[in-house]
Amino acid sequence: MPVMDSPLPTNMLPGIAWTIASLGGLLAAGSVVHGAPQGGSGAGVPYQHASSIDGAPLEGLVFVPPTVNPSTPTALVIYLHGGGGLGIVPQGWATQLQARGWILIAPHGRRWALADPALCPSNPNASGICNWCTSAAYVDNPFDPAVGPGEQDILDSIAWARSTYNINADRIYLTGFSMGGRGTYQIGLRNPHLFAAIAPCAPASDMFEIFVRDPNGPDRCKKYMLHDGNGGLEPGDSGATDAMYFQTSARFLIENAMNLPVHHSHGTQDALAYNLVSQPTQYLHGAHMLSNTSFSGCHGTSDLCFGHTPTLSELAARFPGRYTWSSTFTPVAHVLDTAWINGIFGHFDASIRPATTPSILYKTYTDTARRSGWLEVDSAVPWTGEPAASLADAVPASNSISIRTCRARAVTVDLPAAQLSLTPSQPLTMVVGRLDPAGLDPALNQNGAPDQTTIRVRGAAACGPLIATINGQPTPPGFVRWSGDAIELGPIGLPVPISSALTVTVTQTSCQSPCPADLTMDRVIDGADLALVLAGWGQQDSAGDLDGSGSIDGQDLALVLAAWGPCR
Repeated sequence: MPVMDSPLPTNMLPGIAWTIASLGGLLAAGSVVHGAPQGGSGAGVPYQHASSIDGAPLEGLVFVPPTVNPSTPTALVIYLHGGGGLGIVPQGWATQLQARGWILIAPHGRRWALADPALCPSNPNASGICNWCTSAAYVDNPFDPAVGPGEQDILDSIAWARSTYNINADRIYLTGFSMGGRGTYQIGLRNPHLFAAIAPCAPASDMFEIFVRDPNGPDRCKKYMLHDGNGGLEPGDSGATDAMYFQTSARFLIENAMNLPVHHSHGTQDALAYNLVSQPTQYLHGAHMLSNTSFSGCHGTSDLCFGHTPTLSELAARFPGRYTWSSTFTPVAHVLDTAWINGIFGHFDASIRPATTPSILYKTYTDTARRSGWLEVDSAVPWTGEPAASLADAVPASNSISIRTCRARAVTVDLPAAQLSLTPSQPLTMVVGRLDPAGLDPALNQNGAPDQTTIRVRGAAACGPLIATINGQPTPPGFVRWSGDAIELGPIGLPVPISSALTVTVTQTSCQSPCPADLTMDRVIDGADLALVLAGWGQQDSAGDLDGSGSIDGQDLALVLAAWGPCR
């Protein structure tokens, strides 16, 4: 291999880093990183890593029972603590983890500017808004850095655990109590493709109800977590404030639990995350999420009336086989009941993330959460308090997909992940129309919704030219085009009524990449192409033999590096 005496172009570094990390993962598979925290006592041991946002130290506890087999990928449980607390291994959980050989992490949360200075003298920026020292709100508030990237901090901790231990990516489970239960719902439903299952315990599932019950009392801390950075603290102050309330309320994101099994534990005497089932006229943060349909849709005498949002049982009835849920309700107040343990771990035992899913329903109020599996939804109205959503059904047998949408500026499909393709021998058929809100959140109506959307598909072979038809008729020039690594179609006018749809067919007439070094046919030469060359090093008759010498060697590596970047 030739020795390079000049620095590598900076745009190559991410791809090379990715390749080195991938190769390192192959070499280290079956091992625990040297020096990783180990803890088998049941109480866990401290860990620390840096935030991907600002480099701040993020701390917590990790429990690694002695039954963990370093050579076998194991499950990861993430436990989110309640307001004002720190990460713990809950009572009785160590026994369950040890019996299974599973690892648990319990993030503490970061020191934040909303803390109480009397309680947190080491925090010079404390403002006294909240009576907690650490932020465990699990909320990303883009309008106020003082709130902290709480959701991203948890995702960073998961990434740390996966890079430190031999974790089975298909067995990652999220759970938590009280505010940690709300965080479990929020993070799980905003990122459903990351988890095999979630198990919220005694969560607040509607932050509007929390506000209405005590708008000026101790819960003002929660208002500051959800403010819009421009004086808006309460529902109705601004679309951005409303969006913060919606996106932290599981009731308004529960449609995203399609393919994400949920086990909800709650006390029937809980007057904090209100679940007094003997008084069903008020919103019940547990029962009204699952199967009780009695809630009127209005919080008391306030004007916060949102209509009937679906329960998990109603969603399971409308989409058979797509929603899995269970619950454990016990006659306790707002406590983490040890009687919930068997239900939680039994739920995790039965849940493994599938390799792919034929149907995805994803709903969002922001531009910061947009993905579930192979589907991405870009809202046309982010931060306004109005939801955008798309329902997509992939049918690999016919290489077709149905896409129904509401307020989506664009919908992106990852073809290989959906087990679809687009090649000269395999056209792609898409049936595109408006999402029917029947049985869903009534806010997903089409009143005032945009009349058009753009469809993007990724993972198609880097071929051309492209031809598209709508209902068999040719489309105008520029309707279908390459945009980076994706094929874009549109904008597509959405037909009315809701029951109607357009059939869009995309065909490629030839398939010869203009870039020979583009081995993955994704229109960019990057770490994936470099990895193929390195994996085939010294072999003969391989696609990586770019110079036709009969084997993969330094000359082929040089050709990949010389062509690095977008395929031109």
